[in-house]
Amino acid sequence: SIIDCATGETLYRKQLDAKYVPQLCAFAREQGVVIITYNKQGVVTESPEDEWALKECFTCKLPMQKVEDLAAYVDYPICKMLITLDPARRSEVLEAGRKQFAGEIDLYPSSPFFIEAVPLGVAKDVSLSSLLESRGLTRDNLMAVKNDFSFFHSSFLLDQKVFCPQLISTNCSVAMELLTLVSYHFIKHFI
Repeated sequence: SIIDCATGETLYRKQLDAKYVPQLCAFAREQGVVIITYNKQGVVTESPEDEWALKECFTCKLPMQKVEDLAAYVDYPICKMLITLDPARRSEVLEAGRKQFAGEIDLYPSSPFFIEAVPLGVAKDVSLSSLLESRGLTRDNLMAVKNDFSFFHSSFLLDQKVFCPQLISTNCSVAMELLTLVSYHFIKHFI
């Protein structure tokens, strides 16, 4: 989702179909990896001790909550699930997931130890494109500030101005900081 922080208005939202939650949980079990999602309090998983899942808590500064059965627990809308795993297994698990869920949901690596599971056709590049279109802007008006390298899985941001936060330019007509937090994309505008 993209939410205008100034007004609280949801500018773009697409949620993961609930039927994929148990399927993704089963896939993670079969692969011997951990899967997490989020609730209003923080990160939820069946395996709160997992070193890779704990990295999401550290990154987002959110608490971890253990649940006995994640698929049964998630009875609320979610935007994504996050597979956490040893980086040495990422390519293998990603390939298996893409094969199993082809044409249904998208899976993409967002760090060496994360694979994001999102609705088909949803990624940061798609969300940013929708935001620009809703504001009558083009890619030339975009400066994205990254908090991880998941921006770079798409050609949308290739050759775009992608900076660290301390390098935000006031000369850019629209500068946006995209942060992933509790499965939402918050946009801040600097003019």
